[in-house]
Amino acid sequence: MKDFSGSAAPAHNDSQAPKTRPDVDLGKEKRSCTVSWPCIKAFLIKNFLPLGFLVSIIWMIVWPWPGERVESWRVKNYSIVETLCIIIIFVISGLVLKTEELLAAIKHPFPLLYGLVAILGMTPMIGFATIHIPFQPPEFAVGLTVFAIGPSTLAQGQTLVRQAGGNTTLALMLLVLSNTLAVFIAPFLIKAMLASRSDGIHLDSAGLLINLVVTVLAPSIVGKVIRELIPPVGKWVSSNRVTMGLLNNGTLIIIVWIQLCSAHRKIFQQPFQDIVLIIIGAVLLHFVFVAINWPLVALMRFPPKEAIAVLIMSSQKTMPFAVSIIALLPASLGSKGLLTLPPLVAQVSQLFCDIWIARYFAHKIDAQTEAEEAASKLPTTTAHVPSNGLHEGGKHAAAAQNGACEGSAGAAINAAEGGAGADAASNGHASAAPGQSRNNDILDSNAQPQGPSLSKRSLFRDSLMGHDPAYAADCGSIEETPSSPCIQRSSSAMSDSVRSRSGSFRRQSGRL
Repeated sequence: MKDFSGSAAPAHNDSQAPKTRPDVDLGKEKRSCTVSWPCIKAFLIKNFLPLGFLVSIIWMIVWPWPGERVESWRVKNYSIVETLCIIIIFVISGLVLKTEELLAAIKHPFPLLYGLVAILGMTPMIGFATIHIPFQPPEFAVGLTVFAIGPSTLAQGQTLVRQAGGNTTLALMLLVLSNTLAVFIAPFLIKAMLASRSDGIHLDSAGLLINLVVTVLAPSIVGKVIRELIPPVGKWVSSNRVTMGLLNNGTLIIIVWIQLCSAHRKIFQQPFQDIVLIIIGAVLLHFVFVAINWPLVALMRFPPKEAIAVLIMSSQKTMPFAVSIIALLPASLGSKGLLTLPPLVAQVSQLFCDIWIARYFAHKIDAQTEAEEAASKLPTTTAHVPSNGLHEGGKHAAAAQNGACEGSAGAAINAAEGGAGADAASNGHASAAPGQSRNNDILDSNAQPQGPSLSKRSLFRDSLMGHDPAYAADCGSIEETPSSPCIQRSSSAMSDSVRSRSGSFRRQSGRL
């Protein structure tokens, strides 16, 4: 047997054999963690957003008064704390943007174009269906529709793309462009969808557009300008991405906490089955997005890493954008807390659903990468065979390419007879390169056979003389010359033996 490098593997020894492959990270095969602060910290960071939502819900149930109090701090129709949190979220999104990453994403125009069409064109059309779902209360249908027309997720989508092994620069470009363009598209979409309802609710789309520019687009631009004009800020942000992500998610949790606490009475008044129905609807909405994008991305035949980025980013929607729109909607549409509940459920459900999708693609990318690395370690040189090389040696070299043997047919026969096989290459035999790739060309099968070398013929002649008395009587005293009839006779006999042993060896190899 041989290892991947082509060298002969050592004899099997249970006491010395490794339990796992040396190139496999043991942490991937068996994950274990003791109850310690580093493990707890890693868990809290990884699950900060869903844990924050859970704390907000529990807080709303146990003690909603602080959230109600904070929500009452208003200037005209704007909640001070909510508006500041929205601005902080999008300032952070501008601060973390790297110009070089955005430019790199332009190298993939077709996946980028499809992603934008899917995020801002195809998936928002589902909103014309969700707005007519007879949820009770009606705020659930409006909240789910607002979530459906939004752009792609801010930090969550890019994190999942990275975990899945996708193209993170393309994911970043989809994030930036979809969130920017959604500011100008979403107000008119939500107006058209609300107008399609039987009650015909009117929405000032121009006023909503202005509010989104002030609270979403302008802060993003400010954050990007600060990063470019103040290099130390950009360096600090780049080296503290985890901190920035926690701050981003923390402000989003505060918004959700305020809106849930302010609407806790109405939430508790809803029948339990209505809450279950909106949860099911929010989960199904994400599966509809995935069902739309997965076959289309496969049909487009994008490169694997770009396809992963497009699929994940096109199937997710961002809660901060939906919350921003809900905070700016008129009071006639209902309670902000009830409107926020569907985006909250949808955000959490898509997170847990796409974790499994990311793991699925991560396994496929890892397998592809390992195969490429293994192939790159194999020598790609082909064995050199003279035009008059031994025909049977070519066949044995082909067998050597499959890892079954090493060396030419002459070397194999010499080893069987007790002779040294090291001189096989010097006698015109094909010596297969160790670990040679199976995809290399098989040696020329049309090469004409050439007689064995004089030294090998002499060895074989001595063997014949010991077993064939007639041969010994006729040829025992004849001088060894290449043209000698007895030497030619021994050459013919040796060639027959080579062919016989080659066929036997191939049959044995076939049974392995």
